[in-house]
Amino acid sequence: MSEIICVDGKFNTEALNFYSQHGVVTPKEGKLYNPRSVNKNSNGEWEILLVELINPEVPIKHPILGVAYKEPAWRLSRFAKIDGTQISIEEAIKIKKDLKLVEQI
Repeated sequence: MSEIICVDGKFNTEALNFYSQHGVVTPKEGKLYNPRSVNKNSNGEWEILLVELINPEVPIKHPILGVAYKEPAWRLSRFAKIDGTQISIEEAIKIKKDLKLVEQI
């Protein structure tokens, strides 16, 4: 699986204001993207960075560090496979492994 589709491009007003203030571009519903990185965040949730969206680092609340600066990543559940089906944890792990292999080339 290389391309994925954004199935949830809705953000609340507070998030949109924060992203706008920091120059962050959000994924758009219905648009195709390519994964750049897939990881678990500090809350144990899967998140993704996209090839097409490279955003600046912003201050993000961190449970241990208080505030950390990092590029915003998007909940994996905001995306689906091209056929519209949900991306499973196993598929997320495979994407992560495939991206690591590409980095090694």
